[in-house]
This record gives sequence, structure tokens and C-alpha cells, in this order.
Amino acid sequence: MMLETPWSPRQREYRRFVRAVALFQRRLNSVKEQTPRDFEWYPYDSLGSWCRLDKMFGGRCRRVLARLASEPLLDIGCADGELAFFLESLGHHVHVMDWPPTNYNGMRGVAALKATLGSAVEIHQVDLDSQFRLPVPRCGLVLLLGVLYHLKNPFFVLEKLAQHCRYCIFSTTATRFSAGGQTDLQDLPVAYLLDDNELNSDATNYCVFSEAGLGRLLKKTNWEVLEYAAWGDTRASVPDSARRELRVFRATQEHQVQRSRRRRGIDRRLAPNTARYACDGFWYHE
Repeated sequence: MMLETPWSPRQREYRRFVRAVALFQRRLNSVKEQTPRDFEWYPYDSLGSWCRLDKMFGGRCRRVLARLASEPLLDIGCADGELAFFLESLGHHVHVMDWPPTNYNGMRGVAALKATLGSAVEIHQVDLDSQFRLPVPRCGLVLLLGVLYHLKNPFFVLEKLAQHCRYCIFSTTATRFSAGGQTDLQDLPVAYLLDDNELNSDATNYCVFSEAGLGRLLKKTNWEVLEYAAWGDTRASVPDSARRELRVFRATQEHQVQRSRRRRGIDRRLAPNTARYACDGFWYHE
């Protein structure tokens, strides 16, 4: 007779978290069925990506959120706002930013869910390709999931966020080779500029960075990588094929904040093991 291996406390905590996400997803699905609409819902699994991130970072996403309970959160490129509404259900004050011309349904989805749920999530229409202002002077955490390759000026956006946000969880597409797999870009700090229909026939896809390029971009915009993870085609990824895509996740923290905490004799990092470098991201700005 085989005995079941007991779950560790971390595994039990993660299972509870996944159940909470699944319950909230069922609630959202029910709300969507009851919501009159003349648009299509965003078709991808926003909450599932949050579970994947949390698992890759060993639960640090949840621990960071627990310590940021009193600080506003910012979700940029929010789609229908599912992740923002879930974070609100955990007790957080959440702002979302997106731009109707590039949002999947012109931001009608997030507005409809906010109204039906009776949510206090604050919705902001902001063009990230403009010299924009953030809706809050300071926030504890910004989510930037699947946005970077849609930006015309990623330097400006990341630098702006570093001035106002303590932590960032970030995911994007990266590439090892140039289009056609001809040139190995892995160790070169570069970005591949996409033609209008080169990736998913989407003219709003502008560039795909190499992993070294992403690291240089974050350094230049005053972010420190705390955690990093990669999934997808890690050996032969190219910028112009979704089937040979490398997805990168990073967690970062702003440099300026960390220095000031050290000057006060405080060095309680919200995400430990900051020397690790993987392709999903926690960042922080010092």
C-alpha cells in the first residue's frame, strides 16, 4: 500500500491560493454570462497567468502583496480587468490603465465588469505612447504583463514607473535569434524591430528584446531584478513566430527606495534571494 506524500506548508498554501483563484474565476464567468453586451470579452486567461507567476516565484507574489496591503496597486494593460478585480477581492485598492484604441474591446469589458461587480477599482484611459502621467503619485506594485513589445518608447515608460512604483511584476516576449533564426542574439543587448504584420499580424507589436537587451533596458531605467524565470522555446526562439516564442517574467524593485531603506538601517526586502536572475520578473527601483 502506497502512502500519499504529505503536502508541505508551502504546497498547501499554494493549493489554497489556486482554489481561491478558481472560485473567483467562476464568479467572473457567471457575471459575464449575466452582463448584456455588444462586444467580445478578452479571450485569454488573465488569472491563470497570475497562478503561473506565483508558482514560478515560489509564492513571493503573495508575500509581497501581503506587505503592500496599505498601498495602491496599478495594473497596466488590464484587458478586462480580471486580475485587478481579483486583487481587489483580497482587500487591495487597485487602479487599472489601458487605452481604448488598443484594448481588445475598447475597455468596454473592464467597465462592464466594474459596474456589474459594484467594484471600486479605478479605471484610467491612458495612452502609454504619450508623455503620460500616472493616476497616483506613488504605488506599491505595478503589473506590466504582456505590454512591453506594444510600446513605442519602453525607456520612457519604465523610467516613469521607476519614479512612482516600488515593485513591478513584468512579463514579455523575448528572443534568442533574429527572424529566420540566422543570428544568435542571446548575449547581445539588442531589440528586434518588428514589421507591421510580422508577429501575429498585429501592427501594435513594435519590438522584441533579447534577454541581454531586457537586462540592459532595466538597468538603464533604474530597476533591479529580484527574480527571473523563462518558459517557452528557450533554445531557438525567434521574434516573428508565436510558435517559437520565449516568454520572460521578471520581478523588479526600484533602486532609490532600497537605498533610502538601507540608509535608515532597514533592509527587509519583500522578495528574498535577489541575486537570482530568471525570465519572469519582480523588479525593484532603488
